Amino acid sequence: MTEKEKLIEKEFKDIDQALRRAAKAAKKLAEQTGTPYVVSLDTGRNKFKQNIITNKK
Repeated sequence: MTEKEKLIEKEFKDIDQALRRAAKAAKKLAEQTGTPYVVSLDTGRNKFKQNIITNKK
């Protein structure tokens, strides 16, 4: 793996971690304020076909 590929991989990992932190903070705020929110799970492997299961909270 080249240095450029390593940097890109690290950047995507950092982006993923930031998105997870933001989602947790948004969920916490929604629960504190009684705002409905949706939790979804992507059950598909095909990026062009979305198989989303949603649960309203």
